[in-house]
Amino acid sequence: MTHVVDGQPLAQAVLDSLKSKIDRLNGMGVSPSLAVVTVGDSDSIHACLSVKERACTEAGIRLISHRLPETASMESLTMLLEQLNADPHVHGVVIHLPVPARLDQFMLVSRIAPEKDVDTLHPLNLGRLARGMVEQAPSRARACMQLLDHLQVNLHGKNVVVLGENKHLGNPFVPLCLNRHATITVCPKDGENISDIASLADVLLIAEGAPNTLPRHWVRPGAVVIDLRLFGDGKENASDLLDFDSLRSLTSAICPAKSCTEPLSVALLLENTVRVALRQQDKEQGRQRVILNIQADDQPGVLSHVLNYIRQDGVNITELNASAVGVSANLYLVLDVEADGYRVQDLVDRVFQIPGIKNVDHYKEVR
Repeated sequence: MTHVVDGQPLAQAVLDSLKSKIDRLNGMGVSPSLAVVTVGDSDSIHACLSVKERACTEAGIRLISHRLPETASMESLTMLLEQLNADPHVHGVVIHLPVPARLDQFMLVSRIAPEKDVDTLHPLNLGRLARGMVEQAPSRARACMQLLDHLQVNLHGKNVVVLGENKHLGNPFVPLCLNRHATITVCPKDGENISDIASLADVLLIAEGAPNTLPRHWVRPGAVVIDLRLFGDGKENASDLLDFDSLRSLTSAICPAKSCTEPLSVALLLENTVRVALRQQDKEQGRQRVILNIQADDQPGVLSHVLNYIRQDGVNITELNASAVGVSANLYLVLDVEADGYRVQDLVDRVFQIPGIKNVDHYKEVR
């Protein structure tokens, strides 16, 4: 029987994990703040803002809403984004997408300072994602991966299909799947043979389309279906857009938009906001973050050897994420070091000497 995934407990776990960090920031006189810029007054905008407002209240994060009319110009939007970039009391900035077609969406996203781009849609941050720095992924793409992990779906060798060529919803999911050695296909909504392609998917991701637009014969028996869309039309279940009666006996799991992917995505967005606030405090205290993305042979002890080696160097590891992918293992680390006097390249060179290490990508940020 199909498992309809409830994303609320997963989202709550993320929010709970932020409390100690937010308490630390509050103790330093800092209130983590997220600025949300919207253009227009659609039901979808109201629905998205409502979810963010509830999550911010729950977590203790200040939400600053800038609601611009449908007639807002590129100049007014650009000026607002520049003001938010320069405001030290604003830690994260997001703009609700899509914006009206007459506006240059790519240009607007590009005007958000990369370090405040908590939804990771700035070209620089997407470039880091393409290099395999998977922790830099947009919140919705990260939410999809967390849901698959929760369902214990091993993507290695699996077929993943994204329905809809959406640059900000489905497309960022591609490098995450490739990082786990999945075969992934992105289908434009007007593409040919979509039903044939979709019916081969072990994981089916819906990034575009109207409600209830997933015909039963498009879904492979036992597939996992994840809905990324969000529609607000005033109805209680407006955003749970799938035909559950049709799919319930066919799929192994369904992740609805409103009750699953949306709350988890927002929680991860707030996690990024808190991370930026902590980075800003590090900058004021003369600290720097060193980010390492390490690929190694999937042999017992290799990653433990790396961690022990780094810790022996007297470095504080503030974030860690390890995953096994086929015959390889990936390790993502964020190190906290003094801004002056620490030579990152020396550490990278020494890590390369450890048997089993294939590649080390790194960069440092002085915050």
